[in-house]
Amino acid sequence: MAKKDDAYVTTTADTQGPQSLLDVLSEIEQFSVAEKMGSPIPEEALTTKHLLSFLWIGFMRFAKVALVTAVLSLFFYWARNGLISVFGSYQLTVFDRIFIVVFTLALPIGTSILVSRILWKLYIGSVTQKAIFYLCSGIFAGTVFSASAVIILFHNIYYQYLAPEVFAEFIPLLPQFLRPGQERFYWMTKLFEQVIPGGYVAAFFNIVSVMIIGASFVFGKIKTKRINRYREIWQ
Repeated sequence: MAKKDDAYVTTTADTQGPQSLLDVLSEIEQFSVAEKMGSPIPEEALTTKHLLSFLWIGFMRFAKVALVTAVLSLFFYWARNGLISVFGSYQLTVFDRIFIVVFTLALPIGTSILVSRILWKLYIGSVTQKAIFYLCSGIFAGTVFSASAVIILFHNIYYQYLAPEVFAEFIPLLPQFLRPGQERFYWMTKLFEQVIPGGYVAAFFNIVSVMIIGASFVFGKIKTKRINRYREIWQ
């Protein structure tokens, strides 16, 4: 961040703009520091390209997180119902249950905590708030889009290909060595039945992760108002 004529301008405000979520968070931190120090930030510091890059990076990052969480949620449901083994055992211990929960939530909750810890401690002035608004809008849109797409996709895949009556029609078309026996067929149908619930569980996990970020932004706004009120008292 460079200082010129008592105005702070981010050094990353170039033709490329931020390239990752960490770049976006770093720029927002710079804006926050400048506003907390009382230095004016020109509106031109947040160009349309920069704001849209904030939105796009937030959208893409959390859209990918939602997709990965959907896949992990399937394994969560399969392990929880004893359809796949955890550490070689189908009977889950307390440690196994904790492990599959942490394994499933690590990416969405971990990413949300990374973002929320930064937003939590920020001084949110007008320019910082504008930057955060575009980032959070992208995060929310990406999460809702991916979670909705996963639910729709999982419903279509299940009812068109994986439902027991539909899947049974495909078995005669398979080579003899690939045709499942009765016990294997029953196991596969139980496995497929968890696809739709897994999509809803993934959506729930992702919504919780977005709520964590939203709560940190609200807390930052409250803290900023408190700081401004104390400044008015002491001036």
